[in-house]
Amino acid sequence: MLGLAFLIVTLALLPARDGLLLARMLSVPVEAGSALQLEDAGSHRLFIWKKLISLIPHFWAFGVGPDHLIYGGLVLPDGSIVDKAHNIFLEIAVTMGLFALASYLAFLCFILRPPRSEAGFAPFVMVLVYLLQGMFNIDVVVNMPLFWIVMGVALKEKRIEGYSCST
Repeated sequence: MLGLAFLIVTLALLPARDGLLLARMLSVPVEAGSALQLEDAGSHRLFIWKKLISLIPHFWAFGVGPDHLIYGGLVLPDGSIVDKAHNIFLEIAVTMGLFALASYLAFLCFILRPPRSEAGFAPFVMVLVYLLQGMFNIDVVVNMPLFWIVMGVALKEKRIEGYSCST
């Protein structure tokens, strides 16, 4: 039933916005081919990642500065300036350096311990999904603190077994 509902909604939306959904669906093979050749697939994400990886040796210790990727001097083939890495780990490495990335990864290792109880499963999944979407998406400055604040409040209020949240 759910699959049928999705199919009906998709068919109903195909002509909307001048066929944008259909155009996106038809672009998948082209995007896949570009991704395999490490070109500009995914809104130039692979191009950006390739260029940012080449910046790490120049700014390895302390980066170019938090939220200052624009000063990395990367320009897309269409002339627009790169200001986000579309990958939270790569963004941290380039903007704040490898020391900050190592600290962040150590923090995540602490948070991503396997849950010891059923109550600990929700925070584990929250962080895991956040990290998976962060591999390919922009970590919006407004949303990132909200996620961690809600996570901290949830841990504090529920006193989830296995997590130390004492004040």
